Amino acid sequence: ISSMGQSHNRPKSPNEIEIAPGYPIQRYIELKTQRKGAEISELIRSRFDARFFSPLGYSLAKGEWNTSEDRNTNPAKPSGWLMVSVACLSVESLIAFTKGLIRVPNCGEEFTAFFESNAAFAYLLKAFPAFKYGKNGKEKKGNKFYSLIRCGLLHQAETSESWRLLLGHIGGPMVTNTVGMPCIYAKPIFAGVGNAIRSYCENLATNTEFTTDRKSEWGKALRKLDAIAEGCGVKSNALGNPIRLRKQANIQTPGS
Repeated sequence: ISSMGQSHNRPKSPNEIEIAPGYPIQRYIELKTQRKGAEISELIRSRFDARFFSPLGYSLAKGEWNTSEDRNTNPAKPSGWLMVSVACLSVESLIAFTKGLIRVPNCGEEFTAFFESNAAFAYLLKAFPAFKYGKNGKEKKGNKFYSLIRCGLLHQAETSESWRLLLGHIGGPMVTNTVGMPCIYAKPIFAGVGNAIRSYCENLATNTEFTTDRKSEWGKALRKLDAIAEGCGVKSNALGNPIRLRKQANIQTPGS
């Protein structure tokens, strides 16, 4: 057995567990303490890339599809169903980072907000509008993409209300809503979600307000990363002192 194989198969202490390729939790703690924002943003991008996108042939780093010979999946049988399911998981994970959530609740409303904040999803949002409903005496908001596509795929392995799911083409439409034959297309949806995540990480890298203030963008991202570390068994008091100073002059930004 190779040393690499031994490393990947042996039990690891919490601080050794990688929360992204090449980033054990101890390294994250060091980066947080040193206020190296650009590298933490790269950690987040690498986490999304390795878990969701690279295995299906899309590079978040490059923002493009890999050539077939570089793929880890069988290029002859790409799965649009898997792509859209993974895209939904990715959106929920991104919501957790942008909102600073330890766990994501029922998030039909957040799916609508995600579509609204990304122009690439304008036609998808029109096809799957938000709606209001009552629950426990309170008015809630939902989104039909969440209820018909996300919940259908993740709970029943099927879409609802006659929506077809096709692979589609790179750069093609995400949705066509022909009467009697509504279709969504996996590749452009998958790439659109990937582009949104890449943009989030790029914007985070240049944000100099490095703070754990829960109202700040960095504070929300760090809260989520801390929760991931705690979920791996790291004690909260080992994650470093909270950084509450705003606009630190010594934050590491691209090119510094």
